[in-house]
Amino acid sequence: MSIYSPKNLVPKFFANTSRSYDKIVRYATFGKDMLWKRHILDKIHGKSILDLACGTGILTRMIAQKFQDVTIVGVDLTPSYLDVAKSNSKSFKNILFVHQDAEDLKIGQNSIQLYHLTFQNIVMPKH
Repeated sequence: MSIYSPKNLVPKFFANTSRSYDKIVRYATFGKDMLWKRHILDKIHGKSILDLACGTGILTRMIAQKFQDVTIVGVDLTPSYLDVAKSNSKSFKNILFVHQDAEDLKIGQNSIQLYHLTFQNIVMPKH
C-alpha cells in the first residue's frame, strides 16, 4: 500500500486537528452537521451500536444520551480524536471507545446490531 493512500494519510492529516475539529465542522457546514446528526439519530435503534469513524464522539454521545440502556462502541483510527472523545464522554457509562481500523475490526461483529459510518467514503475500500 502506498504511503500516499487515503488510509495512510488520514492519521497524518487528522493528527493535529482533534482539538479544533468540532468547531471547524460546525463552521464549515454552517451548523448543518447537527441537523444531519439529528436526522441520523432519528433512524438509529438497537441494543448495541457500533459508530465507525466516531472521531471526537459527538454523534456517539448523542446516541448514548438517547439510548441510555444501549451499548455504543465508538471506533476510530486517529488516537488524538479518541482522546478528545473519551475526555468529553466521561459521564457516559454506555460508551466504549476503541482505536481500530474499520477495515480490520477486532470487535465481535455478531454482537453488534447496528453499524454507523460517517464521512468515511474516502478511506473505505471500494468493492
